[in-house]
Amino acid sequence: MGSEHRRRPAAPHPKELPPCRGPKLRAFPHYNSPIEWLGRLDEEIGESDDGERQGYVFKVRIESQLYALKVFFNPEDTKFYWKIFIKGDHPEVQAELHLDPFYAECRAYGRINMAKKQGKLKRDIAIPCFGFIYLDEHYRKVLDDYGVDLNEACLDSDFSSDSSPSPRAQRPKQPRPIRSIVKQLASSDPGISYKTINRIHKDIRELNRLQVYNQDIRPDNFRDSKLVDFGSSITEPHCLLTPENDALSKELRDGDVPMLEYMADEAEILVTWRTTENVEYTKKLRSSKGIKTDRRSSLLHIPPIMSSSPALRSVARGAAHRLQQRSYSSAAAAAPRHLMSIADLTPTEFANLVRNGAARKGQVKSGQAPATLRDGMAGQTVAMMFSKRSTRTRVSTEAAVTMLGGHPMFLGKDDIQLGVNESLYDTSKVISSMTSCMVARVGPHSDVAGLAKDSSVPVINALSDDFHPLQTIADFLTMHEAFPASNTSGGSLGLDGLKVAWVGDSNNVLFDLAIGCVKMGVDIAVASPKGYGIPASMKAIIEAAAQGVASPGKLTETTVPEEAIKDADVLVTDTWISMGQESEKKKRLEAFAGYQITNDLAKRGGAKEGWKFMHCLPRHPEEVADEVFYSPRSLVFPEAENRLWAAIAALEGFVVNKGKF
Repeated sequence: MGSEHRRRPAAPHPKELPPCRGPKLRAFPHYNSPIEWLGRLDEEIGESDDGERQGYVFKVRIESQLYALKVFFNPEDTKFYWKIFIKGDHPEVQAELHLDPFYAECRAYGRINMAKKQGKLKRDIAIPCFGFIYLDEHYRKVLDDYGVDLNEACLDSDFSSDSSPSPRAQRPKQPRPIRSIVKQLASSDPGISYKTINRIHKDIRELNRLQVYNQDIRPDNFRDSKLVDFGSSITEPHCLLTPENDALSKELRDGDVPMLEYMADEAEILVTWRTTENVEYTKKLRSSKGIKTDRRSSLLHIPPIMSSSPALRSVARGAAHRLQQRSYSSAAAAAPRHLMSIADLTPTEFANLVRNGAARKGQVKSGQAPATLRDGMAGQTVAMMFSKRSTRTRVSTEAAVTMLGGHPMFLGKDDIQLGVNESLYDTSKVISSMTSCMVARVGPHSDVAGLAKDSSVPVINALSDDFHPLQTIADFLTMHEAFPASNTSGGSLGLDGLKVAWVGDSNNVLFDLAIGCVKMGVDIAVASPKGYGIPASMKAIIEAAAQGVASPGKLTETTVPEEAIKDADVLVTDTWISMGQESEKKKRLEAFAGYQITNDLAKRGGAKEGWKFMHCLPRHPEEVADEVFYSPRSLVFPEAENRLWAAIAALEGFVVNKGKF
């Protein structure tokens, strides 16, 4: 239940902060209006990856409008732990006015808001901030009821009002005000994907051009693909950015984009821009400040003198991100192997999975299942973590685990919410300690990649917004059966020269299918309406699959279905409206008009005489006509059954055989 409190008369409220030269944030226009407190938004918001919060975030209503209100901790005892990093004289600047998280946000948003007012920013690159509020003493009771600790016990007796720029020794002693910032209420979705990563990169570059350096680029610091927190930021002019501090200044100014690259790498999102790692600086930082990396966990260990300062923790984190570049890929040999995408497999490995699925299918149907199949996972539990509903994926995975002698444990969205009540790291560490494998069907690809990063057992992607490898294994098994060939050894399934025509939305099913086609020498032509084609970053991943393949398949794109269908052996489509896109239904149905697969379309386009049809299901009539879906050309039901054999092949390959197949 919300609570409403009116502000009592208080000391004059400052109009802008911080009280030092440089950019300033204006006071919230309604700072004297009553605040209705509607609850904590997320106990983890504002908490850095080393467990240190900057404050608390609440959902509030002010003047009938909903906002997010961030209430800050008071800074720790200002013995200026960061003093060793400050060089030169700064008589008019107290270090706390630059390095305290509250002032850091005020300075960053002051610069951003001024740029928007001057027309230098055409759109929001961060969640909008509407100003700061000094909450008076009347609100302490509200915060106490929420269990808020403002860290006041650590303040020494010399602490005084934030609003005075005078040196501490000359300030009158009085309680610090309760400091807060008012922001736009955002969703809980970070909004980080292959579709948004390039725009985020441009936004961060634009932010740096404004001389604002966020220093905390990680998924938890994004909402709706916009930065949400600037408590660790550094905005020029700044006491750390001086000619005397040349090496550190360069590291701070250049740090955001490499952090973004690291974040994209961890989420397995390919980026087309790269920066050069500052090896000399990271070596120097490690040697001079006692920073060490733990080879086993790749976590940065920061000496106590630095860990006392939120701002310098962000400096160390910046170095850590660059020290950890691709640490997951270079993990020890004992680390488990995961299946995130078909891109993870060599052509031979991919073909072996398909062949193994076909072999197991034949053995079981002939009543000759070997003991290695029946007992391969005896006594082992597989955690099936499904954030999205499913029919074929759930049934095929549970059946596969059972057929291998294991126990499937289904964890739906009501049982577990990835990254909500518990971090992905904690979830991965705990569940992998109790099971032999995690099969995850998620939304953002960063969820399944995050599970894999810290898991001690194999993680298999059963669907993410970016990839669907199990579906692709099943699809190639289906084509392998429909177009039998004598030469299926090594990295070939004998499908070389085949052509697949995809008619419909460019989605996760297509992306892995296209990667598989390139690896197997199968041409794939994609027809999607304008605006629904393959994103450039994903296209680069698909085309990269050709590396090391003697005769790779060719990817082509068009907006004309007939052009894609020309000389096609297999016509494929999928839903036009994926889960989470229901609000776009009307718009999408209009855009995809004319993309329904029919016999007439196949004839007009010039598909081969014996063409076949595939669909991963569930099917909707607007995508394919009954005359095709239920015809002898249709492979949809064998394709659905092959999800079982694909799951068996993946579990045997990654769990039973420990990634060697």
